Amino acid sequence: MFVVAIFVTVLHQVMAAVPLNLTQFVGKRVLFVVAHPDDIEGLAGGLVYLLGQQGTEVSYLIATNGDKGGTCYIDPGQPCTKEELAYTRYAEQIKAATFLGVATDNVRFLDFEDGMLNTYPERQVRLKMVSYMRTFRPHVVFTWFIAPNLACQPGDANVPYNWGDLGYHPDHMASGRICMDSIRGFGVSSELMFDELASAGIHAWKGIEQFYMFALSTPLMTHYVDIGASAVLDAKIKANLIHKSQYGFVDPKLVADGVKWIAGQVGEAAGKIPYAEGFTAYF
Repeated sequence: MFVVAIFVTVLHQVMAAVPLNLTQFVGKRVLFVVAHPDDIEGLAGGLVYLLGQQGTEVSYLIATNGDKGGTCYIDPGQPCTKEELAYTRYAEQIKAATFLGVATDNVRFLDFEDGMLNTYPERQVRLKMVSYMRTFRPHVVFTWFIAPNLACQPGDANVPYNWGDLGYHPDHMASGRICMDSIRGFGVSSELMFDELASAGIHAWKGIEQFYMFALSTPLMTHYVDIGASAVLDAKIKANLIHKSQYGFVDPKLVADGVKWIAGQVGEAAGKIPYAEGFTAYF
């Protein structure tokens, strides 16, 4: 088993990431399962924009309410309650998603507490995920990588503050792992799992054809999307700027520079292209 693990690691290191063929998603439904409002714009905003441009139906499923991270910028002189922050981030996420071409009804929240997703009983979280997967009936699913990526380190002052956060956050890993468990554990595809859903008319869905996780560096990355075209990169930056609770008191140019820096790191890992978003294909 140890030898096999070494072989797989070496194989990933020598295999170059390849462009993700987006035309294969025409006529399909694509679901993004993440931990927080703003995750998708940060990791896959360019991909979402490109999918929208070709008419692919996209949905967001966001596990937490985001009630811990950010600032209530509406009245910065006053303290912000968790409820106010959650509402602010909900509104931002709807606006950012629709800006990228996602229908409002296709943005869903599971409303678990921010920062604590891995502390809930998995059955409780998985039940909600499975319920929506059976309802939206995706053909393709994207989610967070299920383990830490310690290649993304906080670094010095020249590195965007969220680079290390992208590499390690318990909510990120929990959302990815439970998403994978929901699919590979047959919660989505088996009527015998979560029979309370079948009793409520939410029946099993066996149509998931592909599963991807976000990847920021080698050797994890198997596929990438080139977001270097000005319209794509501009859309990604503008979608991120909609999340004012995260960036409301930061110079927009610095936010744009941070988005470009991260996309540049992914592009370098993808094969020395200027800007990219990266993914690991699990199946």
